[in-house]
Amino acid sequence: MSKGQKVHGRCHLCGLTRELTFEHIPPRSAFNKHTVLYNDIHHMLQQDIPKPFTGKQKQGGIGRYTLCGGCNSFTGAEYGSSYVAWAAQGMEVVFWTRSSPVIEMPFHILPLHVMKQIVSLFLSVNPISWRDGNPDLVEFVRWPTRKYLDPKYSIYAFYSVSAMQRQSGTTVLAKISDTFQNMGIHAFSEITYPPFGYVMTVQSRSVERQPHDRRLVEITYFANYAYRQYHPVYLKLPVLPIHTYLPGDYRTEEQVAHDVQENKRKSQEMANRLPGD
Repeated sequence: MSKGQKVHGRCHLCGLTRELTFEHIPPRSAFNKHTVLYNDIHHMLQQDIPKPFTGKQKQGGIGRYTLCGGCNSFTGAEYGSSYVAWAAQGMEVVFWTRSSPVIEMPFHILPLHVMKQIVSLFLSVNPISWRDGNPDLVEFVRWPTRKYLDPKYSIYAFYSVSAMQRQSGTTVLAKISDTFQNMGIHAFSEITYPPFGYVMTVQSRSVERQPHDRRLVEITYFANYAYRQYHPVYLKLPVLPIHTYLPGDYRTEEQVAHDVQENKRKSQEMANRLPGD
């Protein structure tokens, strides 16, 4: 999209059809103001893993045209600075301890404000239909003093020190046992931008409540604190690697390379078993 071009559509927060503004995901002051390499899933599927990806460079950080000017200003004024403080503390932690697989540190933050900003980001990365299907999330963000999230929502966090970022709307992952007797269906959205990654799940009859990766740490309880209530939060979060565009994929670079070669080997074996023309 060319610079200065106007974008109209339904705001992912208020729901009204208006001129949309660029929503930084995460906020611009949370280290999201540098040149980034944009790519979409259709193009990335044509690229070989784990070779470096190609794409278009864009200045000014990563984000989307999803919020009208009023809602963008509202979330920035009410929750933006609290989220930036949370991200700054997290970045300082990972800078000094990035080699650790798990980091235990206290945070002095406004937990409710941080959670509202995170929910707002998930409203932006998901389609407008997802926003319409979750009106309680909209109200949670639009009313600053409102506490608590419905128990069907869960938000998890981890540390990310990768140069790669990911944003995905709802993704469905099926885990099948070797005997094909058991299948677990996981649906989640993901936002990963250093120093944190977030995964959000919405429980339903067909979707498991537990996250697809048990290393993720739930932070939904941030929503239980009062408005403008500073509180020390002690977190023990894992440091998870990001080496592919696949949502929810936290394999190491070595694991990715091994799996790619193993898949190629199995594909060749299957091709060799096929009868000739």
